[in-house]
Amino acid sequence: MIKTLLMKDFKLYFRNQLFAVITGLSIVLYLAIYFLMPNNVDDTVNVLIYSSAAIPPVFAQEFAGRDIEVQVVSESEAALKTAVLDKEAVAGIVLPDNALDTLASGDALDIPVYFPPDEPQDVVNAFSTVFLMAFNNIAYIMHG
Repeated sequence: MIKTLLMKDFKLYFRNQLFAVITGLSIVLYLAIYFLMPNNVDDTVNVLIYSSAAIPPVFAQEFAGRDIEVQVVSESEAALKTAVLDKEAVAGIVLPDNALDTLASGDALDIPVYFPPDEPQDVVNAFSTVFLMAFNNIAYIMHG
């Protein structure tokens, strides 16, 4: 009896040829998108850091825990800004000369972060929050 009702519904649904064509195309389109999508997603984000002093490994460890890959720019702050403008990374962080001492002492520290000019404000706010949390955790680790 259930089989008969399902067959009746199936025939009524496909009586209209427009529904039949749209349903068939939708299934084919869904399968095509499903098989064209990548199997895995790379969730890591590249961030550039410049500092005139040596950067301790705690920075890379803290950012790696947040799926952020840190690349050190050793040339200059201008090279970091150019790399961010060329979109080699999603952001550039410039650590001041006294950054490590200030973080270790637990004092407040202003750290300039550079983003590409066409970056949406939501992305800038999100990464600024992530960086703030990371630097707070680094200060906690260094301060003991």
